[in-house]
Amino acid sequence: MNMIRFLLHSTLTMLLLLTSAQLWAETDCSKDAIGFYMDKGFTPAQVTQMCQCSTSSSDNNSTAKAATSTGESANLVAQEQGELLFFSTSILSDTLTVTPDTLTYVIDECIRYGEEDITGFRPKVCAVFKTTISRVGLKVLRAVKGVSIFRDAELLVQGDIKREIVNFNELDSKDQKAIKKIFDPSPETFDIVTRKGADPKKVAARLPRKD
Repeated sequence: MNMIRFLLHSTLTMLLLLTSAQLWAETDCSKDAIGFYMDKGFTPAQVTQMCQCSTSSSDNNSTAKAATSTGESANLVAQEQGELLFFSTSILSDTLTVTPDTLTYVIDECIRYGEEDITGFRPKVCAVFKTTISRVGLKVLRAVKGVSIFRDAELLVQGDIKREIVNFNELDSKDQKAIKKIFDPSPETFDIVTRKGADPKKVAARLPRKD
């Protein structure tokens, strides 16, 4: 019975992957599409596979256009798309942009602060944070996978890091005061949160700029 369930699950997964790849070809691996499938529980590897299928289909339909491009520019575009896809499916973010020199992403998150109340919880403030990391001279201090309930995945980096609160003016006065006390706009080190299923070590290998 377990074997039958396994086979059925595997078959349905493959059908969903193929169908999704066919539909995704119309969206050209947009950031919204990447986020949608990651939110649905697809792993970074599965999203990458679907996007590669979409890219291959798009290439076949654009032979005439590709023929007018030089090999160097085509390789550059492919490299940039590959970088964006990799980091978008690996780093927990709402939007993400990447260049050879910087990686910038925006995410809505909550930060806890202060003392615990009688129920054992600390107050929290939620905001939209923008983080810009210079890939030039970036050092990876620690990169480890998460282990079930024992520890979270960790990707700790050190370098030129800038953070800002995108919606600071939209917060109420209480939250503004609280977040000012704990927020560091230029942290010396920063822990990048990776998506479930992503390997922090692979991200660490590709994040610093290779001169």
